[in-house]
Amino acid sequence: MIKSGSLVFEGLHVRDFWRATAGLSCTRTLADFGADVIKTDNPMWRRRRAARCQSELQGRKTFYLVFNHVKRSISLDLTKG
Repeated sequence: MIKSGSLVFEGLHVRDFWRATAGLSCTRTLADFGADVIKTDNPMWRRRRAARCQSELQGRKTFYLVFNHVKRSISLDLTKG
């Protein structure tokens, strides 16, 4: 039996490469239950997202925060050696 307030996935390490809602939702749930989730972005997507968040309605920024608020984040540029 799981005790109330325990983190079921504590100690689990997950790398999140998703950009689609289904994957973001899944990794967010894992993070909510204690998994260490690291979201990996391409620098180009990160720049685009930042520009959209500044220029569009607050809803876009809220969407991003809802799915990624518990995750750590890293940006990898695989085009440079």
